[in-house]
Amino acid sequence: MNTNELLPFTIVEQNERKMIGLKLEGPYTRMNEIGMLWETFNQRVSEIDHLVQDDLSFGIVQDRERDFTYYAAVEVSSFTKVPEGMATIILPACRYAVFTHKGPQDKFSETVVAALKSLKESGYEKDSDNYWLEGYDDHRFSPELDNSECDIYFPLKANQ
Repeated sequence: MNTNELLPFTIVEQNERKMIGLKLEGPYTRMNEIGMLWETFNQRVSEIDHLVQDDLSFGIVQDRERDFTYYAAVEVSSFTKVPEGMATIILPACRYAVFTHKGPQDKFSETVVAALKSLKESGYEKDSDNYWLEGYDDHRFSPELDNSECDIYFPLKANQ
């Protein structure tokens, strides 16, 4: 990836969304547990009712200075039945800049850094008070493949 090149992105508006999933919270030293969180989530996702789209999962991220919160989740139309040990989250209506990561998962963090740089250099600012998202659809994403794709959604400050 050429670090001087701006990554292309689109701006999308999203309505409020309900999500159910597994939650991981802690210092950045726990980030290595995200893979295991996804393994557990993928084994249990069939327990979740009212899926909006059964082939789309989300990593929901809140990064702070010293720690983070991460959800492996799916969008639902209702919270009427939440499986034991799972958490709910409501994502507020928001404008997102959407980037696509193409390539192996071990290069994902490089794409995130390049995307944030492209966002800033394009005159936009990430809303750090809101969650950013990783979108994984079954048709484009496969963690074992080098040509895998997933989307990265950065929330934009309200005035942009």
